[in-house]
Amino acid sequence: MKLPRIFTRDVRQILFAALPIIFLGIPSVGNVLQNNPSGVEFYGPFITIWALFNISIGKSKYDRSIDEWGLSRLWEHLKHMEAKDRFRDEALNLTFDLHASQIAQINAKLGQDNPFCDLSPEAIEEFCKSVQKRISEGAEFIAQQERNDTLLSDFEGQYTSRVKEMTSWSSYLWRLEIGMAVWGTVQAAYGEELTALFHQLYTLKS
Repeated sequence: MKLPRIFTRDVRQILFAALPIIFLGIPSVGNVLQNNPSGVEFYGPFITIWALFNISIGKSKYDRSIDEWGLSRLWEHLKHMEAKDRFRDEALNLTFDLHASQIAQINAKLGQDNPFCDLSPEAIEEFCKSVQKRISEGAEFIAQQERNDTLLSDFEGQYTSRVKEMTSWSSYLWRLEIGMAVWGTVQAAYGEELTALFHQLYTLKS
């Protein structure tokens, strides 16, 4: 399996969230276990800085992603409306040409001028045949309109699902980073007390 398939966006986000645990959390735990309060306090500010940094860039990424999806949604709606306008114009043109073909045949029998095509019987017959051919393609015309509506509906589903996913994930990361910022601050200020408390509880348990 290729690496790009393994490292999807969600996997990369999880790995990114795991970095502070690997590089800051594990050494902090190690210092607690080794009864080294200064080492515990040393890593506290880095945890806080990392969390605050990620809160700021996380908000920026979320806003940018929402804006990109919003622009894509706008573009899809514009394409949909453009297609609907085209279908409407085609339907109006067909309706007009249908009446024009009827008028052309009536005028030919009455010997009057025909404003829609040449006066020759061949031209009138060809014009009427082209209109009938377009009418016979009505099922495909309706199917095209339905496909246009389906494409927009499918995109709306993707948009709603993606926005919901991004909002849920961003909310989770925001809570995680807030918790890390608070913990880093406590660890920096009370590293000695936390270490002593841990070893005291460990001793009582033993």
